[in-house]
Amino acid sequence: VEWGNGTLPVHFGGHSFLVSSQSLLDEPTDLDGDTVCVVSGSLEEDVFLEWKTASSLAIDVLEFANLRHAISAYNLGFCAAIVGDQPTLAMLRQDMEVPTDHKVMNSPFVKVSSMLAVPHGSDQWFDVVKFIVAGLVQAEALGVTSENATESRSSQNIAIRRLAGYEGDFGQSALNLDRGSLQRVVSELGNYGEIHHRHFNTDSLHVDRGDNRLWTEGGLIYAPPLR
Repeated sequence: VEWGNGTLPVHFGGHSFLVSSQSLLDEPTDLDGDTVCVVSGSLEEDVFLEWKTASSLAIDVLEFANLRHAISAYNLGFCAAIVGDQPTLAMLRQDMEVPTDHKVMNSPFVKVSSMLAVPHGSDQWFDVVKFIVAGLVQAEALGVTSENATESRSSQNIAIRRLAGYEGDFGQSALNLDRGSLQRVVSELGNYGEIHHRHFNTDSLHVDRGDNRLWTEGGLIYAPPLR
């Protein structure tokens, strides 16, 4: 808020725990009576301690100056879990000697959302960024991908033709963008789902898409129609 204006949410996630795959720890509350490793002074520690206090759970805390020391303590068995946001924990799991010996709890103890932000005063750029985010989501909803975006001209679906710039004008000119701008973005980067898969569902991370599915598929990702 101090730095700039936030656009539409682009990712819903949360803070959770990295634990041993052999443990019976599946939910955050299962850590009652255990010890958790945290990085001192970090956002993760602040969020965790607030949740721990509100939950009245008897969880011991070991603080470390940095993540490397926290991981070492976890590997030596000094704590049952490491706290962090789920994508970061998935990357930590990837770097473990035997990744399959560890798991990231699917249930976050605190949910968070992330969005793109632009500086105050950059109103036209702010509108362009929102326009692109909405377009990426709509592209997925319409089945427009990096592989078929250039074929939109021949589609019988008016909404697909409109997104690609072949049917009407829904504000591109007001943003000083040409009608084919969204089609080029999707062609080069993919739609929202393709981008999410590329960053979070790699062979090593396997972060469940969860709330980042489209609202029509039970998720929270939604964008208004392009009109």
